[in-house]
Amino acid sequence: INDGKLWVKLPVLTLSKTAEINDIAKFQGAIYVCGNFTFDNATFNALVRYNPLSLQWQGIAQFQKTSQPSSITVLDVQNNQLILGGNFVNIVSAGNSDTISYLAKFNGLKFNHYFDACKNCDPDNAVIDIASNDAVVAISGTFTSIGKHKSKYLVRISYGKNFDTFMSTPRIMEKL
Repeated sequence: INDGKLWVKLPVLTLSKTAEINDIAKFQGAIYVCGNFTFDNATFNALVRYNPLSLQWQGIAQFQKTSQPSSITVLDVQNNQLILGGNFVNIVSAGNSDTISYLAKFNGLKFNHYFDACKNCDPDNAVIDIASNDAVVAISGTFTSIGKHKSKYLVRISYGKNFDTFMSTPRIMEKL
């Protein structure tokens, strides 16, 4: 990693032999790596973080789809929350399990639905990319509904309330 002046070597991150790393983000001083992999003898999958206090890599949770390990495609940070998008429908962390489909937020301790108090607003299929600033987030993927809006595939959400779209035909957008 580089802090703007100096390169620092992190300890080796050992993942499963078929690991795919999809995205890397800095959040609350830690480095988060997501993808399609298992970590710590498959105790964790899809998301790990480098904790600068312990100087170690840590697994965060089990991300699952139909009880099988799943993947996280993209990370983004908005309003002091880490946003995760991918192909998961269940998150098991610290002994707790919650059904959170394809899009979640993480405050550093707990996972929640991206849409506050609206479990029915989750996408109905995978999230491929997320781009955000302080006020607006754009989410693309292979979903046909998100936030009770049909056939969107690319959705822009302003202040968590107003939805609009730029596409209404089925397309896969690889990158926003």
